Amino acid sequence: VVEEPILGSSIHTSPIDRTPRPPTNPITLRLDYEGYGYFKGPNVEAIAVAPDGSRFWAFRKTTSHGGAGPAAVWESPTLTDRSALEEDDCRMIANSSWSCALADRPYQFLISQKYGQATLVGGQPAFSVRSRDSARMGVSAPLRLQKIGSMPNPLGPKDKRNISGADLSLDGRALLIATYAGIFEYSLPEPFDVRGALGSTPVELTTTNRDGSLKMGGGKWAGQEGVCFDNTVMGTNQYGKGIWSVSEHHKKLYYLRCLD
Repeated sequence: VVEEPILGSSIHTSPIDRTPRPPTNPITLRLDYEGYGYFKGPNVEAIAVAPDGSRFWAFRKTTSHGGAGPAAVWESPTLTDRSALEEDDCRMIANSSWSCALADRPYQFLISQKYGQATLVGGQPAFSVRSRDSARMGVSAPLRLQKIGSMPNPLGPKDKRNISGADLSLDGRALLIATYAGIFEYSLPEPFDVRGALGSTPVELTTTNRDGSLKMGGGKWAGQEGVCFDNTVMGTNQYGKGIWSVSEHHKKLYYLRCLD
């Protein structure tokens, strides 16, 4: 969890400032998905966060059943009180490695391995005892996510229907879902009632590829990994001037302007 950058309306008239902004006071949430074993989880690439950061929803990325899904959806508990989080005790040890005493598993530890990997072990590692007085590293906390249901993948070619990005509007009444086939908008029956929208039919917002060509063929949405509403200039009955889309594959940031 990092602080969200604030972009003003000048983003539409001036070059985008691409200066890296290192996060300040980041929090690592160790997610525990209902329906999965401890330290096991689904393939999730899409998370929608309430604008005040109080809750978030995670969407499974799947192409099961010929691309139709369904894709399971999980909801976080309320996160307004950071002091209520149980924090892991993570400390640096020799050679840039680390060890974490887990808040939700008193008799298990997470220890670092080579190449960015980690191992869950039972019992306290010997080097962890020696590192009790070493500096703590960051903030890590376990978080249990509740499964609230499943939703069919939006339409499109069967191998491009998997959910790869999501966002909620500021008022919580619209949900964007991105796939490798396009961008879709769901209407929520009540603000932030994601559960109530899971069985509904979305509106497809993109009828062409990102390069402007016709939707059939081309694969120009391939690699889309993120989507969000543009909230810089609010208009009547719409959330800003358009939608932002970022592609892992093309390494580009796309802007789709609203037509009405």
